[in-house]
Amino acid sequence: MAFLSAGAENVLQLFSAHRRPAGAGYFPIHTLKNVDTRVDKSESLHSWFCRCADAVGGVPRCCIEDNIGVFGVSKWIDGHMTYLNIQAIVTKDGRLEDFFLNKSAVKCQYTRLELNFEALGPLFKEPLPHIHACPDGPPRYSFAPEGDRVLIARFLEFLYLNYAYDKWLDWVREVWQTHHASGKDENTLEPIVEAYNTSNSDVLIKRYAKDIAKLRKALAGECLNVSRNLPSISPNARLLSY
Repeated sequence: MAFLSAGAENVLQLFSAHRRPAGAGYFPIHTLKNVDTRVDKSESLHSWFCRCADAVGGVPRCCIEDNIGVFGVSKWIDGHMTYLNIQAIVTKDGRLEDFFLNKSAVKCQYTRLELNFEALGPLFKEPLPHIHACPDGPPRYSFAPEGDRVLIARFLEFLYLNYAYDKWLDWVREVWQTHHASGKDENTLEPIVEAYNTSNSDVLIKRYAKDIAKLRKALAGECLNVSRNLPSISPNARLLSY
């Protein structure tokens, strides 16, 4: 069973430690280490994306979906992640290729997952790790999913849940089928999906609470399974965050 998509699995593969106690991973290609992927204050998002996409060989190289592009760097020492910077650019009403070609109707959203022990910021202002909703400055949202290796997988899931929901839901159905469905079991996932769509909280709480708990556990388990070769977050991240 694929994790979300081939593109998402490729990201995880290129960030895997492969039993190396120290190293670095780059997405989409290792030559990204020679590219300044920061958004300069003088750059528009369009100029930044075009510059980075050209540097890695074109838009298809950085796309994990037609509307989601990723540039990322990860570094680890003694098996612990000490630096992570994953920038995602998402088009809301078109393809990234259209955005690259500067078609004016295509709007985009920038998101960055960041972990950096050498840029702590003022006391508790920049949690380790955190998410940016714009290229520079606040707000910064704490992003610390349970599990010391699942950070990248859960960020990818975050992107799909928000910007490629149909594919995320297809993955959820595969997970449910693998973990819980059998010939004699009632397929409770589709009624759960429908109850969410109709905001029927009473039904969800009174009838499907146990199934929702099982689904949450199964999804978390899949994120853990695909993250076993990834470096863990340094335990000092929690110590230095509020």
